[in-house]
Amino acid sequence: MSDNLITVVPVLDGSNWPLWSQQMKAYLMSQGLWGHCDSTITMPSPVVTTYKDGSTSEDTSARDAWRLNDTKTIGTIRLRCSPAVATLIQSKTTAKET
Repeated sequence: MSDNLITVVPVLDGSNWPLWSQQMKAYLMSQGLWGHCDSTITMPSPVVTTYKDGSTSEDTSARDAWRLNDTKTIGTIRLRCSPAVATLIQSKTTAKET
């Protein structure tokens, strides 16, 4: 975890939502991850290649990279939530849901 995250984003306890949300948004923006929360970075479709013999292959590397960054976003958010808040978001599977 970045020391910057700890010093910039307070722990969300519910009462400090306005400050926390502004600071978390700014931090995620600085990391290039905010788009996972506001849906401007969407999961790409796999690239399917069809060959002359009729066979196909699927390249999921862009999708895999999206999933990795979405998971990083979720982890960053969870790290700055109090245990009580963390239990409310533990079942969320995307940054947008979180």
